[in-house]
Amino acid sequence: MNVKKWKKPSLIVLCITLCALTIPVINKSLPIVRAKESFRTTFPKEKFQARLNAPAKPWMVEQINRDFQDFEEKKIDALMLNKTYQHICQNVSQKTPFYHYRILDNELYKFVPHGAPFSDTDSSFEKAFKTLLIYAKVPDVDFILCPMDGMPEPYMPAGFFMLEDFHDQAPVFAQAKIKEPLTKYIVLIPDQFSLNEEWEHITQEILALNNEIDWNQKREVAIWRGGLTDTGVPNEQFVSHLASCPRFNLCKKSVTFPLLVDAGFNWVDKAQQDNLQKEGVIKEELGKKAHLLCKYLPVLDGHMCTYPGYQWRLLSNSVCFKQESDQIQWFYAALKPYVHYIPIQNDVSDLLEKIEWAKSHDEDALKISKQAQEFALKNLLLEDNYFYLYLVLQKQASLEKIDFSRLKKEMQNDSQWKCIQYRKRLALQKSFNRIKRVLAV
Repeated sequence: MNVKKWKKPSLIVLCITLCALTIPVINKSLPIVRAKESFRTTFPKEKFQARLNAPAKPWMVEQINRDFQDFEEKKIDALMLNKTYQHICQNVSQKTPFYHYRILDNELYKFVPHGAPFSDTDSSFEKAFKTLLIYAKVPDVDFILCPMDGMPEPYMPAGFFMLEDFHDQAPVFAQAKIKEPLTKYIVLIPDQFSLNEEWEHITQEILALNNEIDWNQKREVAIWRGGLTDTGVPNEQFVSHLASCPRFNLCKKSVTFPLLVDAGFNWVDKAQQDNLQKEGVIKEELGKKAHLLCKYLPVLDGHMCTYPGYQWRLLSNSVCFKQESDQIQWFYAALKPYVHYIPIQNDVSDLLEKIEWAKSHDEDALKISKQAQEFALKNLLLEDNYFYLYLVLQKQASLEKIDFSRLKKEMQNDSQWKCIQYRKRLALQKSFNRIKRVLAV
């Protein structure tokens, strides 16, 4: 008997048999979201359930209705979502992150075009969606997400997400945006950093520091550390544009008025380092305790809104000096000047004037700080952010006119749609496919 001739057909038969037996097992295996695939280890389950059972805050309803106002009269269908997604893909680089997701039967699906790379790990947003799906029943919904810093960033073409025919337009979720009309059809959701476990850690740190440091112990100084991320120009144009950068102007005030302002860059690009060193605006990094030892906390945009930098400053028992800006996040409209923050000009030209006002109106500044902290405690904790995300998904679903039963059947034959709710299942499938290829050689 020829052993070599016998082995290969036998291995092929074995491979086919394994396929028949194993694929159903893989498809039904491990319906568990592993800890590393979500933020459930630090998720405040009981507090979130309490939020689900409470009515939405008026400001939440107003913001969500405002973001969806163009879609109230017309329903969103699957074709509109596909056209909007394809239009965006044709107008931006492949490296620009835009994703098409569906939540079906409380499981998260991701569209991965043929030939596109498919990551074996979840993004921060994907972990957040999966965390939400562990603790809440979300209706079937189809949506597009932009996880960039905000919409649109300076280097993006204007209106790149807008279709010529509004009847083909679908909304796009983003974590920050420029005020309308430049961002019609953009729906704000909480940023990825305010949905992950780190925000819970920051919250506890700030609350502990609030108990440790009393208002009267704080220095009457405006303190800030960060990066030079608000230039909006290439490195070769960097020097000529410095004076137009609010963060740079803030740091220069620290050089000129060190008793009132302690501001500096604690990280910059290497190409910028020498020039900034000469300007005297590079300083050591400081922790949050050092910030809370001062009364005044400037809040300035970077590439887009600063997050969760604004949130933890609101939560602190110091007072925010918020830069006037056309950049917004989901909660900005609920905040009022001289109620939750002290406003400063976009170019920070009136910062010293506002510091003097705060010094001469110390009780008013303290009151503003307390009101901001109260707002953050009632609206910006982790459970609140997930509740807002839930409300947005619920609103989108209510405006969709999609036959999800038909959609689910179509997706069974479309390999571009991948269920990423259980990554272990995908890992098993990938390993099994690798074994099949080896055995088939």
